[in-house]
Amino acid sequence: MSALELDRVPVLNRPCYVSECKEKTADSKPEFKYKLGMESHKLFVNNLPYETTEEQLREMFGKISSIKSLRMVTTKSGKFKGFGYVEYSDSNSAKRAILGT
Repeated sequence: MSALELDRVPVLNRPCYVSECKEKTADSKPEFKYKLGMESHKLFVNNLPYETTEEQLREMFGKISSIKSLRMVTTKSGKFKGFGYVEYSDSNSAKRAILGT
């Protein structure tokens, strides 16, 4: 296993970012290797109480459709920041979640 294969592997529930160290030149532009397009199957959830648990979010959003993944954004010390991402298996599930149908 190479060190680059550890990129985005969770460590204490936070993704560990690993990338190749490249020398910067005057004409080099920043690169972002992950897609920047719309992720229609994923919901951004904001303004949540800091005491919210993963189980509560799974219960709340799991009523609509099966959750593929759930990510609660935390500080380096592990404290929940009050927002996160709910990922469904397809965009129709996410649309149903937004529209409440």
